[in-house]
Amino acid sequence: RRQRQMCIRDSYRAVLDGEAAGVTTRARGQAWFQVSLDGTILYYRLIVSNIEDVTMAHIHLAEEPGGDGPPVVWLYPDAPPAVTWEGRVNGVLGWGTIETDELVGPLAGMTLDDLLAAMHEGRTYVNVHTEAHPGGEIRGAVDPRGSGPH
Repeated sequence: RRQRQMCIRDSYRAVLDGEAAGVTTRARGQAWFQVSLDGTILYYRLIVSNIEDVTMAHIHLAEEPGGDGPPVVWLYPDAPPAVTWEGRVNGVLGWGTIETDELVGPLAGMTLDDLLAAMHEGRTYVNVHTEAHPGGEIRGAVDPRGSGPH
């Protein structure tokens, strides 16, 4: 319960680029996350530019800040399987809500509080995958001090 109180009304932001993904690209992106007042829903918006043939985007969970890890939430499409957005994407790639039952991978069966705690600890990042870079073309750490559109 203490973690939920700490995270209520928190907002988070990730700035995505190729450098963080180890890729040379002109693509960029930003993601914003806002916790609902009751702490049961995480609202998100993912905006990208200069990126082509996006196949999927996720929040990933690492063991420690700056590390790599598996996906724990689908942002585009909102659930598997991957769907290629053919051509260049400039604008909103994904938006909506994240609730407990949408957590996958190591957070499957856990609660939104577990995701929020990992975000607050700096152990999550957003990764946008493309046909040219299946491991991710742009990526960025989720910053617990972020702000943005709500």
